[in-house]
Amino acid sequence: MARLCIRPLRIAFDNIAYEKYYVNAVRTACRHGIQQVSNYLLFNYKDKPIELYQRIKVNIELNRELGINIFSFPMKYSPIDEIDRTYVGVHWNYKYLRAISAILNVTKGIVAAGDSFFRKAFGENEDEFFELLIMPRDMIMFRSFYENNGMKEEWKALYNQLTNDWKQELLKIVSQPDSKIAKANCPIELREILPFYLVNKKNLRNQSDQLSFQLESC
Repeated sequence: MARLCIRPLRIAFDNIAYEKYYVNAVRTACRHGIQQVSNYLLFNYKDKPIELYQRIKVNIELNRELGINIFSFPMKYSPIDEIDRTYVGVHWNYKYLRAISAILNVTKGIVAAGDSFFRKAFGENEDEFFELLIMPRDMIMFRSFYENNGMKEEWKALYNQLTNDWKQELLKIVSQPDSKIAKANCPIELREILPFYLVNKKNLRNQSDQLSFQLESC
């Protein structure tokens, strides 16, 4: 196979349970001279969100170990008999899917081989990955902007103050379209953090009016 004009070699890694076989296949390809690999990662099927992070991390570690280029392409599962793309996998939710979409929007759908690129896009560790999944979509897409104006740290401080029960309640509320978030019941415990989920970079004229609006239900 290595003698053929295959550049890149395309291979799927759709389940973390196949890690041993996938790693063996990539090492075998590398041993026979293949240096470019395109890897397709199915998500939103029967997998859990953390398993997507773990599979991408496997590729990053293989890149470092073998000195080759593995480009990861996460691909969202949709049943072939569905007429739209609204399917949500059993372990997924609307918010997590929108977060992955936001990350891939920034990366143009590709997870490049670089270690620093991966850490910035998906988090330094599994805890940071889940923090990204619950982060407001606009903050994910324009991270530097919100880091520089202090809003990311403000959101993070409010989120870390929540109990696990209120974090779950927040996830339920923000796993809805923005129009429904604005009209959602607004418990006092979430009154400060919920407005962050409706912030839009284009509508922020300056830092003083960044959270000047209110939820309709507050």
